[in-house]
Amino acid sequence: MKHRMKLVPGLVLIAGLSLISGLGVAAGNSQAQKLKKVALQPNGNVFVHGERAWRNPDSCKAKNYAVLKSDHAFYRENYALLLLAHAQDKGVVLRLSGCVKASGKKRPIVIGATIQ
Repeated sequence: MKHRMKLVPGLVLIAGLSLISGLGVAAGNSQAQKLKKVALQPNGNVFVHGERAWRNPDSCKAKNYAVLKSDHAFYRENYALLLLAHAQDKGVVLRLSGCVKASGKKRPIVIGATIQ
């Protein structure tokens, strides 16, 4: 019983931290749409232009394109998927989370993509 009591405060702390860590930024999927342009920027970021504005969970001000950041853990995989979808004229659903300032405005950040 003594060991069990020591675990409870630790579990409460872990649960509390996981809840707090998710409060700052929401994540969600955009609507499916075809890509008009996939543009590589000099800093390595990729601007993803769809047929219409990207719906995003963080209400970034500018939604005409989303940004795949060059420091993303799966940058190469996502970039390849976006190029493939654009080349084959396929629809894409973007997983978006957070906003980044690009070209003077806050835009949604791409954290994943799925070809439709």
